[in-house]
Amino acid sequence: MLHNDPDAVLQGTLDPRDIVKVARQLGITQVDLVNTLWFGHAQDKKWLADFKSRAVNEGVSFKILMCDETGEIGHSSAKQRVKAIKNHLPWFEAAAELG
Repeated sequence: MLHNDPDAVLQGTLDPRDIVKVARQLGITQVDLVNTLWFGHAQDKKWLADFKSRAVNEGVSFKILMCDETGEIGHSSAKQRVKAIKNHLPWFEAAAELG
């Protein structure tokens, strides 16, 4: 379901972008991210800009973007490694957008 309707996987009412607000309330100024919390938005420039804006407004920065469900870069098969690298590229771009 993560690949077909990623937002439907999420439970609860917290928008994933509001993690920066919660972090700030807890006195945390740097957060690590995992792509599965916003799997469908890697190439959504508007969504990413809003996420970055929220972080800036809260004085929170991003440190790491962990990528799940994108394949194994160290796979024994060259074909699978190439596929994994291609799957990671949108997340490199998302990380660059978020700073």
